[in-house]
Amino acid sequence: MSRSNFLDGSTLSLDLITKAEEARERALDWLNTRRNSDFGWGEDTAKVIVAIASSSENWPQKSDLDARLSAKQLEVELLATLLRFVSFRQ
Repeated sequence: MSRSNFLDGSTLSLDLITKAEEARERALDWLNTRRNSDFGWGEDTAKVIVAIASSSENWPQKSDLDARLSAKQLEVELLATLLRFVSFRQ
């Protein structure tokens, strides 16, 4: 089995696709082990959330509470930043 590469029309072997998916899973696991107790990644929360969301078509899944809490943590951090910005300007 093979999939078409949208960049140049060539095909990728199933082995290469499998290896890429395994590497993606290892990267996601590594990121999750670096997550803080507040379900964020400190100053890098936004970057990590974008990276994780970009790597999956259906992230966060409803059944993945940790992922949903991480996404909510990003929302909290963004709102806190916006509030500081608005307060600063007034």
